[in-house]
Amino acid sequence: MEPADFQRQVLAGMRSYMRASFEAMNMVQEQFEKMMTLMLEQQLAGNRETQKITYEWLDSFRKGREEFRRSIEDGLTRVEETFVHMPQM
Repeated sequence: MEPADFQRQVLAGMRSYMRASFEAMNMVQEQFEKMMTLMLEQQLAGNRETQKITYEWLDSFRKGREEFRRSIEDGLTRVEETFVHMPQM
């Protein structure tokens, strides 16, 4: 096996593992969001300010998760591009 092929396979494995990990993390966080939303909606004396803060907090989690995923994807893309342009020995 050529070193370049091996590097591509390793990077493909890393990307696959990263995507599977993020998908699992997304499922856990989405379930948490559903639980929090349900809990807030069922409060008898629901404080609107508390609900607003909680929804902003959940939205912040979602945005942070996506930003982190994009950062990792960009990093892996840069690594792949570096290996593609490396001279073969």
